[in-house]
Amino acid sequence: GGVTVCATCIDNTIGNSSVGNVISGHASGIGVEVNGVDTYLLGNRIGTRADGTAALPNNVGVVLNADDTYIGGVGPGDGNLISGNANNGITINSNVNIICDNWIGTDVTGSTGIPNGGHGIALNGTAAGNQIGSPSPNRIAFNTLKGVNLNTTGIGNDIRRNPIHSNSGGMAIDLGGDGPTANDATDIDTGANNKQNFPTVASAQISGGNLNVVVSLDSSAGVNTDYLMVDVYRADASVTPQAAEHLGNSVCIDTLGTGILTNQLVTVPQGLLTVGGKIVVTASAYSDSSCNNFSEGTSELSPGFIVSGDVHWINSSGGAWENGANWDTGFIPSPSDNAIIDAAGTYTVSLSTGQIVQSLIVGNGVAGVQTLSINLGPLTINAGSIVNSTGFLAAAGSIQGTGTLTNNGTVDWSLGTLSIPTVTNNTANFTLSGANPKTLNGTTLTNSATGNMSWSNGALNFMNGGGINNAGGFLIAVDHI
Repeated sequence: GGVTVCATCIDNTIGNSSVGNVISGHASGIGVEVNGVDTYLLGNRIGTRADGTAALPNNVGVVLNADDTYIGGVGPGDGNLISGNANNGITINSNVNIICDNWIGTDVTGSTGIPNGGHGIALNGTAAGNQIGSPSPNRIAFNTLKGVNLNTTGIGNDIRRNPIHSNSGGMAIDLGGDGPTANDATDIDTGANNKQNFPTVASAQISGGNLNVVVSLDSSAGVNTDYLMVDVYRADASVTPQAAEHLGNSVCIDTLGTGILTNQLVTVPQGLLTVGGKIVVTASAYSDSSCNNFSEGTSELSPGFIVSGDVHWINSSGGAWENGANWDTGFIPSPSDNAIIDAAGTYTVSLSTGQIVQSLIVGNGVAGVQTLSINLGPLTINAGSIVNSTGFLAAAGSIQGTGTLTNNGTVDWSLGTLSIPTVTNNTANFTLSGANPKTLNGTTLTNSATGNMSWSNGALNFMNGGGINNAGGFLIAVDHI
């Protein structure tokens, strides 16, 4: 083998932040085996060549058989490169160890794989209370099996803030070493980290450079789960999504003794996440209000959840709403997205099929004329929507939903039904035209003091309390309602 720390050897340091060791090439042995407490591994390359660009394998990189070992640290150069080993990068058979600021399965740049042939980190036996990723995260990537595999009955293993991605075994964190574990009703199950339930995501929306995530979690039957921390990650492209980027975490959430989160809002920076991408989240349980004392530990990752947000039109020649290539995400807006038609120029966006969005903005308010032509539809909007000064909404179809619409530009309504709570006109450019009938179904059409409307043709029907509230100018050039 390479380096062995004996059971009676206490408070040893292997390597340092300036000049670490190259502990490699022990093909049938262990790179570093720790049997004595209070051992520090700093700045070493374990399983690679000295330049950190290719494998020079040990059988196993590091094996911890004693408590209170520190692999890596928080200072410059403290982290170890543990890659290229034939089996696990790190095997933990002990308790209360700290693993932080290491690259496990990557090359020296962190961007290319030199995979360990097993798991990145494997916890076995009764390993408990281990801290992986705090106070400084590891990068655990490209390993042949899983990122962190917990084949242990121990609890309180805290696995937070680490990018754990592109591991060929298909999972970033596996509680029990048996594949994905579904949540149970109240988190009463036992095993690795007591099979801590993961949060379920109700919504995830990008807004103003941040990501707003709403999650729920029931750990009411867990052990000391009064305080919870939620971590949010940008997901990678794995079939079972892994954690490519740590976006941030919640505060230490006091569940008031319930172990339950209900529609909890967690706001984190957007990072490299874009609309249409996916996130995954974890929960970690603690017994104190500072979230320092681990109880059950960290969950597996949640299933991937698609992120919504602002989706912008990008084709200044116009085209079909239904063509994803016309939008900046490459996909048409989803029901939880805000559709924004604001590309420069004069053009028409044609909507011919039923579409649902959270909200709608037509027009950039700067130059040109940006037109949305609704042909049949219906278009469903569920939040406040607006036609800006350069926007033109040509409605030859129906608009419905729980949202509202404000016109500060131009609207021509020639056919169809409005079934939204309110439509407000603030300009001189709102016309009811064409011979076809139009219906206000529960909609109050308000013409403000600055507005002027004209009704030139076609029947106007009122249903379910629909009506007109006029405080401005309203030219009626027809003789029937």
